[in-house]
Amino acid sequence: MLLIAGFALFAGSAQAQNEKGQMVFGVNAGFGAAKTFITALLIDDLSNQSATATGGPAIVIGADYGLHKRFSLGVQFATQGIKGTVTEHDFVDANNTVITEDFDFTARRSHISLVPKFHYLVDNEKVDLYSGLRLGRVMWKTTNESKDPNFTDLDDLSRNSVGLVAFGAKFYFTENLGANVELNFGPPYFVTFGVAYKLGGEE
Repeated sequence: MLLIAGFALFAGSAQAQNEKGQMVFGVNAGFGAAKTFITALLIDDLSNQSATATGGPAIVIGADYGLHKRFSLGVQFATQGIKGTVTEHDFVDANNTVITEDFDFTARRSHISLVPKFHYLVDNEKVDLYSGLRLGRVMWKTTNESKDPNFTDLDDLSRNSVGLVAFGAKFYFTENLGANVELNFGPPYFVTFGVAYKLGGEE
């Protein structure tokens, strides 16, 4: 909150970094709770089943088009791979025999979205501050090595999603190249760091 308040001190009536007709491309690494979410789904409180999950950050690519110095519309795609192990999973087979097994699983979470943004007016041409919404769909593809034909804990995870870009900032080192950081609520991440490259726009 102190960081956001500090940036707000730059607000004024001068030219915003976002410009009409400007394209900004970005590549980011996003960090969220996907592994925790998958692990929670796999843990059955009625048995001894437990699970562990590992994976890297979400890889995020996107592009924004400046509609006005205050508004832009973007598209974004994010993908993240997760893998792990379920241990002591119990089930009853066709012969009414209780089977206890350990097995591996993989999951791929992808997210595509439209991102309308509101850009704050600042008096620093190398800084772009913004907030916005993320309207999209989360898509999961999962596989597992369980011998339990009824094991479906990872099914039906895909859904529509709405997220909030609470605060974002781009800091340009050159006229076109800069660093980007965002704080978000909702999929596909909570915080992201990356690079941005801008082209065109009104003078």
